[in-house]
Amino acid sequence: MKLAHLISALFLFLALFSCQTAPADMDQGSWIGFRPPATYGDPGAVAWSGASGDQSLTWFGEPQWFRLSRVAETVDQAGRAALSFEIAEEDVISFGDFTEALIGKQMAVEVDGEILSAPFVQSRLPGVGILQGGANGFREEELQRHLAALQMR
Repeated sequence: MKLAHLISALFLFLALFSCQTAPADMDQGSWIGFRPPATYGDPGAVAWSGASGDQSLTWFGEPQWFRLSRVAETVDQAGRAALSFEIAEEDVISFGDFTEALIGKQMAVEVDGEILSAPFVQSRLPGVGILQGGANGFREEELQRHLAALQMR
């Protein structure tokens, strides 16, 4: 069991340091940030409260940035408004490594300086995914605002 924890920690270390940091040319193309778990006091850590009125805070570290090749409106499995995304080909492997290192952990999804959601990673993500807007999906104005922030510039 200890070996599994060491391997997981090694994958997390490699994923965090092989991914891009906030790119200098973020205004050229679409980028999405994913924040790994952190603790209070970690450099660059931010607190997030998921549900309105929720008193608990979850801490996330510095975002790792990945270039997007596609983003579109969609619906989740329950038919609620959501956004689908596809990571650009040149970032697919590093994105997969990043998510694999976080299996069983929570990560935050950041767009335009705002945390959209904080899902638990169930498996290695192959470079595509759906951003869900919680129990009720995204409201139309939220959906359009996030879509505009993620669209190719």
